[in-house]
Amino acid sequence: MKNRPFPPTLPEFINDCRAAEAWFPEYGRKNEAPPPERSRERAEQLERAVKEIGKGQPDPLAWAKHVKSQAAVRLMRDGMQRGNQRLSRIYAVHVQNGVISANGKLLKAAA
Repeated sequence: MKNRPFPPTLPEFINDCRAAEAWFPEYGRKNEAPPPERSRERAEQLERAVKEIGKGQPDPLAWAKHVKSQAAVRLMRDGMQRGNQRLSRIYAVHVQNGVISANGKLLKAAA
């Protein structure tokens, strides 16, 4: 906090910050732990979230089964051309249900 011709060096800056805490205690360090009841509440909230995430098995073909864009249709057609039978079956179901036209245009996007 001295008048200097240049900005302080790192050690000078740290010392100035520590000295400022004595002059302005309301702006001091705020690294206090939350009360125990808030910590328990947060831990329980995190546990519930983790359990919710872990439910069920993710479906790697959900994007194809619930097609939402023309880009997804293009990816399905590319996969079909490469011989992916699962994508071929999904595509056929979409054509049968009127979601995709026979020439590959998306008619109804999944909600």
